[in-house]
Amino acid sequence: MLKPALQRQPKTQILLEDEKIVIEAKKMRENLESKQVGDQLLIDIAKYGKHLGCKTLLCFVYDLKKELEIQLV
Repeated sequence: MLKPALQRQPKTQILLEDEKIVIEAKKMRENLESKQVGDQLLIDIAKYGKHLGCKTLLCFVYDLKKELEIQLV
């Protein structure tokens, strides 16, 4: 079943309830810096690490202009 992962979150977060997979999607935009996206992803990782309905977190960042400069360890 598809549904928003958390009730008050944007539609870019989807929970595949039976599979316990959360899909997080972000889009780079002109006023958003790489560090901000990295910080947001770290917050999401921490948040969903505590979410009982999430066993796997998939993060997608749409970056058409290839502006993103993030190194995740």
